[in-house]
Amino acid sequence: MRHEVTPFSMVDLVAGASSGGTVAKSLKTMRAATPGPVPTITVIIPTFNRGPWLARTLASVFDQSAPVANVILIDDGSTDDTAARIGALLQLHPSWQGRLVFIRHQDNQGKSVALNQALDRSLGTWVGFNDSDDCWKPGKLRSQLEALAAFPDCGACFTDSVYVTDGVETDTTLSRGKLRLAGPTGRLDNALAITGRLSHGIMMQSILVRADVLRQVGMFDPTMRVAQDVDFLFRLALATPLCYVNEPLVEIDRPQGRIHGLTSEFTMQSPTRLALHEKMFQKWLVLVREQAPQMIALIEDRLQAARSALASRLAMEGDRAAALEVLNRSLAQRFCWRAWFKREVIRLHLERLLTSGYQTSHFRLSLDDDR
Repeated sequence: MRHEVTPFSMVDLVAGASSGGTVAKSLKTMRAATPGPVPTITVIIPTFNRGPWLARTLASVFDQSAPVANVILIDDGSTDDTAARIGALLQLHPSWQGRLVFIRHQDNQGKSVALNQALDRSLGTWVGFNDSDDCWKPGKLRSQLEALAAFPDCGACFTDSVYVTDGVETDTTLSRGKLRLAGPTGRLDNALAITGRLSHGIMMQSILVRADVLRQVGMFDPTMRVAQDVDFLFRLALATPLCYVNEPLVEIDRPQGRIHGLTSEFTMQSPTRLALHEKMFQKWLVLVREQAPQMIALIEDRLQAARSALASRLAMEGDRAAALEVLNRSLAQRFCWRAWFKREVIRLHLERLLTSGYQTSHFRLSLDDDR
């Protein structure tokens, strides 16, 4: 595994020596306002061919009202001018020098590997995550630290996020995920049931996690090229209670016509993605049997649903043998008449009756069938 740390990159969590005193003053202000030790915050940003958006993203992180001690930007094999842009940005922003760690992979290894490389270098007492084309609103980290102080049993905090398309804010991620939160801040009830869904609206870009909790959660799964965030957030909810700031403090930039990224090669309906969903739910089932037995039935239902969707997609793409194998696994785990019926439909070459699970038809056997 080849990667390099550029010569201008240093990990410096003291963070005042090379910043003209700006960060030192912010730390002094926080020390006066916050009892106990002043938190140090590391922010991890994976990137792949996002050069034109880096300046805006990095500025939104470094300009937080709660000071960021260091940012680890890990380039997972970009083929654009990312490295040159970072060099230019450091010349333009002297206060970032000594606080920006830039790691380059020679080849694309996947988002999970990139994130794990960054976690290995993280030294903050708190760790946040962002994507390299998304932005934080100025008070994000301070609002989260205040919420965490109000809910000291919580080892992580998330915020709402808003989608931005060509400069226009649309809907928020929590509204899309149908997650309704009470009050401006709070402690998330039923966190395991919520994060155990494929779509819940809690974004990694909004998460702030205590470093010792991260060690309990463990690394991102390097075998998962997609859905690694979903997997991580469920394991996070197993490790600690979660609190929230009920305000969209992250801008998720999703302009029309731009899809290429660290995980965008896998469409929502691809067998690869659906197979990873099955694998993820299998892993979760092992975890909840050991740590949260009240969740077993729910995760079993979601594993069955994932297998149902995967079987439909495989059958529609002509791989009947693989589809039948998936349904046999499902029936071996637990009998379900829908899985049995779907197996018979495929066995009798009636695949035209199936849908992908993301479409509507008069006769639908989908991801929701067994949920």
